[in-house]
Amino acid sequence: MRSVFVLPLLALSLATSVAGCSKKVADVAESRFKPSEGEPLPPGPATLQIEDVVVGTGKEAHEGDKIKVLYTGTLMNGREFDSTSRRNDEPFEATLQEGALIKGWVQGMKGMRVGGKRKITIPSDLGYGAAGQPPDIPPNAGLKFEIELLEVE
Repeated sequence: MRSVFVLPLLALSLATSVAGCSKKVADVAESRFKPSEGEPLPPGPATLQIEDVVVGTGKEAHEGDKIKVLYTGTLMNGREFDSTSRRNDEPFEATLQEGALIKGWVQGMKGMRVGGKRKITIPSDLGYGAAGQPPDIPPNAGLKFEIELLEVE
């Protein structure tokens, strides 16, 4: 799939160097996957939104439990900023508590059962707030997560 982008990027590189532009192919490729500075994002939700896609039948997650999940995180415009699939589907492990996870995850995962899949849409104040998480998450960004709960200890 990567080769599909090589020819257009090579052509763009040649065109910009001929025109005296200093933009590099790597810069153009990177801009496809990271938010541009000042790029407006659709506003996040006013409150936490939880949608059970698959209701699990295993152990229920409670605050303070150790959890193991697979997940994908996107900005409100659909741009992916993190995923366990980027790490060979290696499960993410954490304690379900503030300080270890953002508030939206803690609140959004309570009551979820092992084997379940859930979509959580998190307002900025339950995510990374005004600071964001540069360079991938801009300030005041709402976040969407698709989470599969694999294990609760």
